[in-house]
Amino acid sequence: MPYASSVEQWRVYSAEQSLGELSPITEDQARQIVADAEASEWWQEAFPNAQPIEVTFGGGANHDEGYIQSFAEPRGYPRPHSFVVSIHPEMMFLNTLVHELAHCVMPRVYGDPERIRAGELDGGRYSTHGRYFTAAQGIIAERLMSNTGTAALTEAYAFFGVDVATPSELECALAAEPAIYEAREHIDAELRRLDAETAQRSVGPGQPPGTVRIPTIGWGEWLRLLRRDTRGSPNLSQVAAATRISEVFPCTARHLSELERAAVKPTSPDQLTRAMLLTILCGADPIWTRYNYGLTRWECGGITMDQARVLNAGWADLVDHMNDLVKQRPPRWDVPGLLD
Repeated sequence: MPYASSVEQWRVYSAEQSLGELSPITEDQARQIVADAEASEWWQEAFPNAQPIEVTFGGGANHDEGYIQSFAEPRGYPRPHSFVVSIHPEMMFLNTLVHELAHCVMPRVYGDPERIRAGELDGGRYSTHGRYFTAAQGIIAERLMSNTGTAALTEAYAFFGVDVATPSELECALAAEPAIYEAREHIDAELRRLDAETAQRSVGPGQPPGTVRIPTIGWGEWLRLLRRDTRGSPNLSQVAAATRISEVFPCTARHLSELERAAVKPTSPDQLTRAMLLTILCGADPIWTRYNYGLTRWECGGITMDQARVLNAGWADLVDHMNDLVKQRPPRWDVPGLLD
């Protein structure tokens, strides 16, 4: 499924937000918990590459979407030299701190160091809320949370189908990182040197480099890339995609061409319906589609699950399953917070 990381994140968030009683902490307690963890043998053994962590308070908020958030951010590129955790005042719980600490110590990159050094496009970044994040979170929870709290989190993860790496997989991924970061630093320095030389040659000695115009990518370009994606999508032509969509809603290749050339999100209700149907046909992550492109079934012509199932039964089954899980274990936090 293209952009499946958002469903992965949804599983983690849903599991965490289905937990009942949470353990409140103060700012002083949060700082002390982190200081004690960083000084402990278990922390250094489990996370040998861990960088210093600064705990701050404030978090963030998105008033348009109506949520608050806590987050963890790396400092330094390409290899982080430290992390900053920021907790929103209304999310001052031990669970929140454990979540953000996992972001700080989880493996972040993968790839072949030799290929990276050679300038080849190799490797990438692990999913932010993927199996290595949850493995790191499990280790931290076991040490910092009560047995009951740890068991509840484990049970919630199992219920929502959260993938968790094994301890040996996590250990191997962490052990591989230093060499990968060293290769990334090498190629980053080399690219900066080449950029500086190219800029100087293009403008002449002693002259400031000119500005570089980066072309704007229109709203509809993502739909074109999605339609031609080979990571599980059908990789359809416009004619083939329009033919399939026409099974549930009038659509032609011209309609899709207009969508894919759109600079901004269209206002036409019919075109929004076609755009959402195209994402269903291609199997796009429904959470990613909603929050990155503002497309939902109920706001794009009231697309029914029966219509969705005609185009992509697997997509419809996933959405039905997700909705069923939330009904069985609804969020019980009284704060609409997000953990980034």
